[in-house]
Order: sequence, then C-alpha cells, then structure tokens
Amino acid sequence: MKTAIKEYIELTDLEKERLWNRAVFVFDTNVFLNLYRYSKKTRDALLAAMKDLKDQIWMPHQVAYEFMKNRPDVIFESVERYPKLEDNILQLCKDNLRIKDNDPEFKKLQKVVTKWFDDYKKANLLVDNVFDDDILEKLLLLFENKTGKPIPESDLIELKKEGEERYKKEIPPGYKDRKKTKGDKDNNAYGDLIVWKQILDYAKTNKKDIVFVTHDQKDDWWNTVHGKTLGPRIELKKEFYDYTEMLFHMYTMDNFISHFETAKDNRSIVDEVRAYNDISQEMQTMIQAGDTAYILSEEEMGYLDLQQIQSLIHELEEKKERREKELTSLLHKYNDHEL
Repeated sequence: MKTAIKEYIELTDLEKERLWNRAVFVFDTNVFLNLYRYSKKTRDALLAAMKDLKDQIWMPHQVAYEFMKNRPDVIFESVERYPKLEDNILQLCKDNLRIKDNDPEFKKLQKVVTKWFDDYKKANLLVDNVFDDDILEKLLLLFENKTGKPIPESDLIELKKEGEERYKKEIPPGYKDRKKTKGDKDNNAYGDLIVWKQILDYAKTNKKDIVFVTHDQKDDWWNTVHGKTLGPRIELKKEFYDYTEMLFHMYTMDNFISHFETAKDNRSIVDEVRAYNDISQEMQTMIQAGDTAYILSEEEMGYLDLQQIQSLIHELEEKKERREKELTSLLHKYNDHEL
C-alpha cells in the first residue's frame, strides 16, 4: 500500500535528514536574484550555505537564463530603492505630521534618516552596477560545470503545447502564470514548467533525488491545506517518482537557511528571508521600489539611532497638536463668520 500511495506520504524528519545528505539541491531563479536585495549578513549566509553544498548543487539552464536576463533590472532596482525608500519615509512623516520641508524639526529628522541610508548602503550594497558584480563572480565559480543545457527549439515548441494543456487542467507547476501568455509572446509563462522538465530529465539521467529551494509561494508548487503548507504538490511528487523513480522534496528559503548553524545562531537572517515571503500588501505599497518590495530586518534596524528618530518624531507630533489646538481655537472664535 505504501508504494501505491507513495506521493501522499510526507517524509519523516529522519528521512528529510537523509535526503538532505544525498540529494542534489536546485535553487529557483528568485533565490539568486534576492542575493542582490538581502543585507550583507543574510547574503553571506546563503552563499556560505551554497558553498557547503558545492558537491550537491545543480542549476537548470532555464534558471541560469532567467537569472542573467533579470539581473540588470534587479541591480538597478537595488540601487534605486534607497533614495525611493528614504523619500517615502520622509514624505510619510510630512503627511502624517502636517509639516513642511523648511520646518527646523523636520530638517533634523531628514538629516538623521539620510545619514542612516548612506551608512546602510555603504555597509550592505555589494553591487551597484552590472559590470562589476561580485555576486555573479561567486555564482559562476560555484556552478562551474554544474549547469544544464538549453532545451532544443523543436522540443521547446512541443513543451509549450503540452504546457497549454496542463495549464487548462491546472496541472502543476506553472499554471498560475498562464495569464502571462500574450499571443506569440508567452512572457515566461512557461518558465516554471521548463525548469520542472529540466529537473526531471536531470534526475532521471543521473539517478538523483532532488531538493528544490524557492521563494515562490504559489499553490501550483505547494500543497497547502487550511492555510498550512505540508510540502510539494502531490502531483509533482507523483510525476517525479513515476518519471525518475527518485525522491523530490522542497524547501522555502527560510526553512532551507534554518538548517545551517550560522542561521540558527542568528535569527535575524531567517527573519529577513521570511520577510520576503510574509510581507503584507500594506507594507509593500508603502516601501516598494519598482515591482519589488524591500523590508528591513531587525539587525538592519540596528544601524539606525531609533531613540533619536523617536525623539524627533515626538517633537513633530507635539508641534502638530499645538497647531491643531490653535486651529480649533480660531474656528470657535470665528464660528459665526466666514474665514
């Protein structure tokens, strides 16, 4: 019976540990792109984890293609997020406290916030242009001779036809991206499916179990019941086992990084990684830079002199209250007259 329903049986902790020690780890494109967005400490921890697994890593060609295609945009976004976020924070203070740029207290606040962003940028922004990219150099070295070949064009055409049918039936992965299809231009609507097919072929050819690590939270990858994520989609595990006779498992980025001792000793790393998964829509709207949200970890906030910021904001709030009282007094005084 166990063999007949193998895909429904979740791995025990011991089985996961054994799989961790023998499987090949495949990282989704978003994992590599987020290296440009993380703080230095989190980025270093993730790169160290990949280095520790250097004999157990492999990159599908589709992931390499998507990474290189999107890398310049992410680098520019990472650089531009600092002035955008600084402006958003200062504008939020002005709007809520009803103060102007020339207010002396606001100038004090502006000076502190600007200094913090300058210091934080110097400490954490590793790459500020596409031509001098230390992250890329590290990845090229790590994945030398560990990257797959592209799918031939003729096979790619057939794969997209198959994808069209799979998406209609909501067969994972990738059907959540079907809205990206635009006539002849699929806008990477089949990217997840191409990655999946390349993983399947690699596992079958090399007889390897696979652990897939991703930031993707969509339910065309994950088996979610009553809001709780149990593991990979049942259909994915079944298709993987039927095609390769090997095992397939998945980790979110925060669960993956939690396995490493450096991350266990410093929760701020896990917290920052988790923030990219759990960030609320309201926070996204407030601090997004381009299409990508950026949130500060507890450790990053340590760079900021919070007491000084809080003191300045308190002064501004008091000034706001005084002005509101003055305005209320004027309204009462001239209640029967047009102002």
